[in-house]
Amino acid sequence: MNKRIEALRRLLPLGEPRGARVDWGRVEAGIDSSLPRDYKELIDSCGGGLIDEYLLLFEPDSGHRAYDLKRAFDQRTEANEILWDLEPPPPEVTENDARLIPWATTDNGEYLYWAAVKGVPPEEWRVLINDASSTLWETYDMTCTEFLASALNRDVVSGILWSRFPRGEHTFRPVREM
Repeated sequence: MNKRIEALRRLLPLGEPRGARVDWGRVEAGIDSSLPRDYKELIDSCGGGLIDEYLLLFEPDSGHRAYDLKRAFDQRTEANEILWDLEPPPPEVTENDARLIPWATTDNGEYLYWAAVKGVPPEEWRVLINDASSTLWETYDMTCTEFLASALNRDVVSGILWSRFPRGEHTFRPVREM
């Protein structure tokens, strides 16, 4: 297991590794993109779920529609296309001709994305966060697991995410238990 996921395991009660493995080739074909290795290892280890009763980590083929990666990808792609007819996309998208791939959302409607740039390995993609009620975006030059660990440690404080995130005592509720 990589050190980023080990750091998350120290912060979050992720439970025992679930043992189930995702057919990543099929998942990546379905969204026409590779995905970062740390995300795949995290999902293979614990699955998607709810972090601190606020942040919803997507997983492929989730039995819970709100947590399904492909469904979120399709919905956000369509919503962003409509939005960008009204306002410009963030510079990270236009400057690098990046695609946005959502990997998490919040119960307030913010989305956390990867800025997937052609020719750039997924492990080097930036994390972008979009405010649900405005055109504000934040960019983090780190992987999703680095971002999660940094946010839970309060090494990174987002101006977009809820001010009560993270909680003092962290929680994780796997999708399979909902």
